Amino acid sequence: MGGTSYITAANMRDGALYPYIDVPATGPGGVADGRVTAMGTAASSLIDSYCADHFVATSGGTILMRGTGRWDLPLSKRIRAITSVTLIDFEGTETAYAATYWRAYSSFDNVTPSNNVYLSPTGTDKLELRKELTKGNASGRWPVDPWMIQVVGDFDWATAPEEVVHACALIVWSWCTSDVPPGVESVDSATVRFTRPRLDSVADTLGIPLEAALLLQRFRRTQFGSLMRV
Repeated sequence: MGGTSYITAANMRDGALYPYIDVPATGPGGVADGRVTAMGTAASSLIDSYCADHFVATSGGTILMRGTGRWDLPLSKRIRAITSVTLIDFEGTETAYAATYWRAYSSFDNVTPSNNVYLSPTGTDKLELRKELTKGNASGRWPVDPWMIQVVGDFDWATAPEEVVHACALIVWSWCTSDVPPGVESVDSATVRFTRPRLDSVADTLGIPLEAALLLQRFRRTQFGSLMRV
């Protein structure tokens, strides 16, 4: 995830992205492009941590994980498409799972039931073995140690949602200008003091301003799935 920024230095100049955000490049309070870019990368990393997500597409990515011993297999990334599912045994021998034996469920609300990817009813991105085909068979559950499951596909967001870009800009703005966002009392190079409480302890620990945290709420994920439908 490192190295990704959801905003550019140009986004922060002259109200280019949002009319009230203007960070000068020179003069009093000026912040050079390189520093703004570095701040954007750092702010994007905070957002990823807060949301337990990543808002840049991973195409042809690989997830390697242990089986659950159950018929469902939650994944750590949002699913856009699944290319292959493979069992790797303790000797490194790979055995492909035929696509007819599993289904993928995605937390994205714009998926269509094609290519074995369906809308998740719980907001959890996962693979499920099709019980009607594997019932009574030892393969009806995902194997556990020492076997591993390799999942190849397209994961994460195709593009960063507007709310995420907005939140990133607010965080960077709070770091590099004294023209503070609503609800912020003052800013210097190291600290931000808020006139209102932050939204939750996680946002507080990460130093995410209230307005940015509010924008990010529907994109947060837990081990049980998305907090809200996206």
